[in-house]
Amino acid sequence: MPFTFNDDDRALKEFRSEEAERLAETLSERHGVGYVNLSGIPIESDALRLFSEEDARSFRIAPFQKVGKLIKIAVLSPADEKTRSALEDLRTRGFDTEVYMVSIFSLEKAWSRYKDVTETTIQEAGIIDVSPQTVEEIGSKDETAQETRKRLTQQFLPSRPVTELITLILETAIAEGASDIHIEPQEGDVQLRFRVDGILVPVLNFETGSYQRIISRIKILSGLKLNIVSEPQDGRFSVSLGDAAVEIRVSLIPGAFGESVVMRLLNPDAANVSIDKLGMDSILKEMVLKELSKPNGLILTTGPTGSGKTTALYAFLKHVYEPGIKIITIENPVEYRLAGIVQTQVDKERGYDFHDGLTSSLRQDPDVIMVGEIRDSNTAKTAVQASLTGHLVFSTLHTNDAAGSIPRMRDLGVREDVLGSSLNLILAQRLVRKLKADTKIERPLTERERTMIETTMVDVEPTRWRHLYERGTIFDPRDGGSDHTDYEGRTGIYEGVVVDESVEDMIRMQHSPHDIDKAGRLPYNILSLKQHGILNVLNGVTDIGELERVVSLQ
Repeated sequence: MPFTFNDDDRALKEFRSEEAERLAETLSERHGVGYVNLSGIPIESDALRLFSEEDARSFRIAPFQKVGKLIKIAVLSPADEKTRSALEDLRTRGFDTEVYMVSIFSLEKAWSRYKDVTETTIQEAGIIDVSPQTVEEIGSKDETAQETRKRLTQQFLPSRPVTELITLILETAIAEGASDIHIEPQEGDVQLRFRVDGILVPVLNFETGSYQRIISRIKILSGLKLNIVSEPQDGRFSVSLGDAAVEIRVSLIPGAFGESVVMRLLNPDAANVSIDKLGMDSILKEMVLKELSKPNGLILTTGPTGSGKTTALYAFLKHVYEPGIKIITIENPVEYRLAGIVQTQVDKERGYDFHDGLTSSLRQDPDVIMVGEIRDSNTAKTAVQASLTGHLVFSTLHTNDAAGSIPRMRDLGVREDVLGSSLNLILAQRLVRKLKADTKIERPLTERERTMIETTMVDVEPTRWRHLYERGTIFDPRDGGSDHTDYEGRTGIYEGVVVDESVEDMIRMQHSPHDIDKAGRLPYNILSLKQHGILNVLNGVTDIGELERVVSLQ
């Protein structure tokens, strides 16, 4: 039998409500703020959208009216620390606030309105406008790293509105070609660094007061919870750059002195890189194009995080795409949108992983499938099976070299006879910084370098490198590479193993990765990672120190 209030219950509830209102009114005078009873006042959805319901309940607040930049906000106690934090956040977002003391009954009435606010509009739109002219102006300056830091330090004033501070960081990062922005609280201050061409560059240190405002604003933009500080959170927002948009992927993790923030700038141009622009040696590029023309099989690209694997796979997808075929990708996350291709994103919280995505994709009758990463046995086995049943499959592995993929797939439970039959080509890659043409310095080879180059290139056709070597010089960055502006962009260095019948037999008989590497490279004149890197050094594309940073030259 359902529970119902009798007359005594209703009378008690009304009495408690009246008492709560009288108390709220008395306390409002004590705190020097206004008082309001929300029972007779309409609650505006536009005001509620400034905070999610979860945040509003946590902060014990309720924005109830929004007139331009003026926000009328109901609070249970203006002295509460979380409430003060929420009010400060509104001010840093450019709003003026009028604070009113209310009873818990009024707050409950306001919170009940959240059911009328759709989930997709609870968070403020995560878009920041950045001036293309400012970005171009910063990027055109012939500044050293020290000059960049000095200029940013002079402009990064704690008195500036938080939106201006974040815009200043983003404008500078985009102009500098940064791939990531790191905001790292330390004991006493906060460190700001940019990752430029794969290297973390210190930019400035600033005081912790600005950090609190900045991180709150980043959370609002990214749709993250303001009140969660002890758990990792991930989100994203967009930067409007004139007619273009740059997606920003945000990661927060708790640290000893506060939350560490990394913002990854997803340059839309990265999705438009063609195979010609990846930096492959001509012989390997021809082999890749040949394998991409096949209707089925597995192509793996390997390397550490940040070695350009995703960019390479996107280039492969763009090359094979045509209106008459269906392509599906399973990614974590979807970084760039590709026209004409079905892209899905894994969601661990919903139990949708790479294996689930791959299994579901196979029911969609695809011709080509890209699996963002093979990291477990089920995904490995299903990817191999898909390649054997008429699908062309692309994926990545975390291994040090191409031939190392064989024992890795074996460790994931794929049988050798099946693996050999499925594989078409295995690539390994790294990214090296390119020397800036107008600042690089030519110098003679040392005896140690001569010996190393001759030993490394001993099995490479002499016509491919000897004339460059006999010139007797290579190039270094100005000032020994201490200034990141001596480099401009990055290029890939690659190696490949072609899985032909002989290599397939070697996989089946469990030959060593070293033997498989030789059998799958040398007959096709494919360079190793080290050899391709040396060729780039001899051509003046990069320097020996940069190559040694990413590949062992021992």
